[in-house]
Amino acid sequence: MRLRSRNVGLFFVLLLAGGCGKGQIFSASTLDPLGLRWKFAGSPEPLTIGLCYENQGIFDIRTWGEQTPWALLCQDLEEHFQRPVKFENLSPFQLAFHLTDSKAIDLALVSAADYLLMTAESPVGQVLAVSKDRVRQGVIVAIADAGISSLADLKGQRFAFGPKDDRILHLATLAALKQGGVEVSDIKTLLPERLQHHLSSIEAAKQVVYVMGTDAGVVEADEFDAYAETGGRWFPLPVVFSKDQFVELGRTEKLMVETIGEGPFVAGDHLDAELKDQMRAFLMEAAKAHPEAIRAMGFARFEEAPADLEAAMRRLAEAAEAK
Repeated sequence: MRLRSRNVGLFFVLLLAGGCGKGQIFSASTLDPLGLRWKFAGSPEPLTIGLCYENQGIFDIRTWGEQTPWALLCQDLEEHFQRPVKFENLSPFQLAFHLTDSKAIDLALVSAADYLLMTAESPVGQVLAVSKDRVRQGVIVAIADAGISSLADLKGQRFAFGPKDDRILHLATLAALKQGGVEVSDIKTLLPERLQHHLSSIEAAKQVVYVMGTDAGVVEADEFDAYAETGGRWFPLPVVFSKDQFVELGRTEKLMVETIGEGPFVAGDHLDAELKDQMRAFLMEAAKAHPEAIRAMGFARFEEAPADLEAAMRRLAEAAEAK
């Protein structure tokens, strides 16, 4: 029954995303495909954001399941601006037209290469920020008071992995453990030949620090590096982690997340200055205030637009082409 439900969800994603053509507005999630939430809120004017992507990496529709990559970002933007937010996938030339002439698109998130295509004939809108793609890495940790000081000490221990077959929180972690002398057969299992997997890095960290029985695991490096030095707590909610709760034992290889190439978040000239300022502030704080939404898009953060924007975009486009 669960498999059938997921297939129904994927069907509606395909239905909503089919064609990706002009005028095709995507729902943020199949959980609210008709935008009914806002029907009872006076139907405020939606904020429309254009995307330009191919079905690759995070934006491969086959991997979406029950929600799109931008679902969390859409929800956070709706909460912040108290108005519906819609995403639409268009070509660079369509985005340029709808940002300037038709004004059907309010904002656009594009790669540097696509931005150069958009602005080849004339300037388009105002750049509010520039995205930085995410590089994933796992940090292998142990709880600070367990007396574990090296990877070799993990033999015979239970270990909290991330999702099964996750390239960093499972597979790369196994490789790092093996390089440190710990075979998969050395890890204590919950059931015969059943390793301990968790839905996310956060859940793995909770298992290590706040649940008895598992003294080591792996967390995302960008999460771990953002922990404060002290102050971790279970209560009051939300759960907070700090570096002094852990001992870092090693790190996995790095992996560049395949997503939209680094590039600008553009606002149409028809948007008022106050809304532009609010959106810029949202983007600059998003990595800290909305980390799950940013990671779901494959980004590490947004940065201030450089002074020499065109030169910076050309460098980013050339670097992406060389990968």
